[in-house]
Amino acid sequence: MEYLIDLLADELTKSASDIYKHTMRAYLDTAIRSSNAQFHKQEFISRLDVKLLQASEKDRGWETFLLDYKVSDLTPLSTIFTAEVMANYNKIFSFMLKLKKIQHSLSLSWGITMSNQKQFRRLSPDLQAKFHRFNLAHHEMSHFVSNIHNYILVEVL
Repeated sequence: MEYLIDLLADELTKSASDIYKHTMRAYLDTAIRSSNAQFHKQEFISRLDVKLLQASEKDRGWETFLLDYKVSDLTPLSTIFTAEVMANYNKIFSFMLKLKKIQHSLSLSWGITMSNQKQFRRLSPDLQAKFHRFNLAHHEMSHFVSNIHNYILVEVL
């Protein structure tokens, strides 16, 4: 999932009207081929697809992108995973994707911060103290988002 988010990040920041399902599907296929997911049975991989929700004028790709798992032709699963259940899945996935977006943004900002760390050491002590507070706040945000994500995965779902 991390690699998929890395691949999709730039694309999903575009306006939702500029995002195409076949492009998103190509990114998904690349992520599958580049991860351990490629070793799953082809039957399962072929059921995984991309879904783009109806977009309003100001929506970005982050608001419209969903991963879809097709269960409609699987008799036991289609009984459990009704259209209503899948609609709830889409809501949960959308929320979890937003958390991943925040984690990804925090990770990128941390990388930028760490690459400039030597330059920050040359700053005045006052600016160094502000930079230190920034790092503490960044760490707290990362910890908070990670805990929410894990709580939902482990306790809620």
